[in-house]
Amino acid sequence: YDAFSGFGGSLFANSQYDKDDEDADRIWEAVDRRMDEKRKRQREKMAKEAELNLRKTRPKIADQFVDLKQELSSVNQVEWDSIPEASTGVRHR
Repeated sequence: YDAFSGFGGSLFANSQYDKDDEDADRIWEAVDRRMDEKRKRQREKMAKEAELNLRKTRPKIADQFVDLKQELSSVNQVEWDSIPEASTGVRHR
């Protein structure tokens, strides 16, 4: 026994690993899997809620212009041709 790091050897080095131990290991493994699934569902639920909250507070740029994009469908060819090119208003140095 070491006062700093505790017991250095294996407590069960001399015991046999029997069927009861296998059953217990299998049961605890099933419990661990179930708890992992539960935590995963909870994490996914919280991530989805966080994303929805983020989209409410900071919507995507594309979502902000949906109505304007829909209005573009009613623009006729003459109006479309009269829209200036983006480079027209830019001053080159």
